[in-house]
Amino acid sequence: MYALRRSVGGLSPTTLLPIALAAGLLGWLAVAAPGFGLALALATCAAAVFAIVDVSPRGWAIALALAGHLLAGPLYVRGIVSGSFAGLLDLLILVAFGLLAFEARSRPRPWRVAVLALAALVMIQAFNPMLPSLSYGLTGARPIVVPLLLLVAVGSGRLNRNDERLVIAVGLLGWAFNVFFAGRQLLVGFTPTEVAWIQSTHATYLVGEQIRLLGATRSNQDFAFLVAIAFPAVCACALARGKRLSWRLGFSLLTLATLAVLVGSLVRSGLVAGVIGALGVATVMARNRLARRRLLGAGLGLALIVWLVAGFGLGLVLPHKEAETVSARVVSVFEPGQDYAFQQRQTVVWPHVVHEIGAHPLGAGAGSAGPLSQTREDAPLGSLVPDNGYLLMAVQFGLPGLALFVLALALLAVELWRRASRGALAAAAAFGAVVALCVAMVTGNFVSLVSPSCAWAVLVGLGLRAEASGRAPVGESRPAVARP
Repeated sequence: MYALRRSVGGLSPTTLLPIALAAGLLGWLAVAAPGFGLALALATCAAAVFAIVDVSPRGWAIALALAGHLLAGPLYVRGIVSGSFAGLLDLLILVAFGLLAFEARSRPRPWRVAVLALAALVMIQAFNPMLPSLSYGLTGARPIVVPLLLLVAVGSGRLNRNDERLVIAVGLLGWAFNVFFAGRQLLVGFTPTEVAWIQSTHATYLVGEQIRLLGATRSNQDFAFLVAIAFPAVCACALARGKRLSWRLGFSLLTLATLAVLVGSLVRSGLVAGVIGALGVATVMARNRLARRRLLGAGLGLALIVWLVAGFGLGLVLPHKEAETVSARVVSVFEPGQDYAFQQRQTVVWPHVVHEIGAHPLGAGAGSAGPLSQTREDAPLGSLVPDNGYLLMAVQFGLPGLALFVLALALLAVELWRRASRGALAAAAAFGAVVALCVAMVTGNFVSLVSPSCAWAVLVGLGLRAEASGRAPVGESRPAVARP
């Protein structure tokens, strides 16, 4: 449980919380507009919790930003919040990062140097003369810089035990919320409001007659990336040793539910990335010869489960046509050469992007490719979506940017492998997320998606700090120490 402060203004927590709750409810009833009344009630209760629970300002900033990125999708869909809400989440992340300036300097770590160097290079590319304006460059830099700063804030910033618990609790609840929404969309269907929102984005959302899952995010691509990094993480928790039966049962059920929505997402790059990321988790958690022997069996078993879920499991709960669509989508993963979209990438899109990289080896500027170029007529290279995260980085930030990006991922993977091999569960989950990102970017632009990238940054940051304080990570048991 979280530690509580003894009193605030002379009032004990058991007295202050009911008063705050009553004040919030009265404020809700007193305000005519239901939306503003609800916001007032929540703000009043949140202020009381903020004052009582022993969580640092950085812990609150990270937890609130993570909650916003994981749960705000339905608010956007229903028009309750607008684009300015994203600015508020960015501000929270900047606060979490800015607090590093008030801490004692620690020994520089290679991964942190590479991540900060990459963020600096991206910001420099926001001033690229090829871009139409500075605001364009800053908008294009945001999807890369904000998650990088959050990664540094979580991975190397000072967080106490309650901070870590709060962030992990928000992450678990946020993912469970996404699974619930995605499950309802898969089994029951989308609401008219959700369909209208999806159509308004002008993005590809149909596969046959099946709509790609949205979950509690703003787009099907956001959800596909989110489920790709969540699946290895929940697999790591389900495979953890020495846990209670309730832990194993709960995470086993969550793993199966996550697998179902991963298959139902209908985004093949996310599906492949999630499965390979889970195999990466199994590899790093195999600490002895017997475990390594079981690894091959686990990999075959996972492939069999995916096939059974796609071929038979969803067919029991979905209409026949929709079940056939899901099954055909999964089978097409093994035949990429037969897919028209993949052929277009090979023969048209990727050669064109490589040509642009050759023409601009130092980069065409932040936002010169990717989603921003699709929405702006003044994009320097026109509408250019590489459908490959590595090419996306290269065309925007040049070959130096691509090299820094690959170096940062490699250093993160090495550091997480080292920590996970010592038994840190958080590091194993984070290692799977890094592997999933590396795989997903082969045929996707996931690195340009802010919300799932921020969730990825928090997960990886927690893995990087798993041994930073000299104690077992949250959710891990300490080894027994023999008494003299």
